[in-house]
Amino acid sequence: MKFLIKIEPLNALPIDPKESLHLLLTSLDYWEKIIESGKAIGGNFAEGQGGGGIVEVESLEELYAMLSGAPNAGLIRYEVHGLTSIKDGKKTIMQQLEDLQKEY
Repeated sequence: MKFLIKIEPLNALPIDPKESLHLLLTSLDYWEKIIESGKAIGGNFAEGQGGGGIVEVESLEELYAMLSGAPNAGLIRYEVHGLTSIKDGKKTIMQQLEDLQKEY
């Protein structure tokens, strides 16, 4: 199962800036290990705070463990989108076109 993950910091962090930067470095180390394992591709946003990528997991439970295991998990917001293949998307659209043609 593949998921597009967008990660953004919450607006106001309840810790001081120095602690925040240390936590961020620890979290980047965490994601770097996941990327090196082959379970994800991604990086930081070029225009500022946050990052994202595509993760591949065997189950929703594995996805949950991955996201909740990040050291800064309680201080960030995840946006998660499940992905299907282009082939499956085309198949669905072709079926929809076929269904529409039957109606006329």
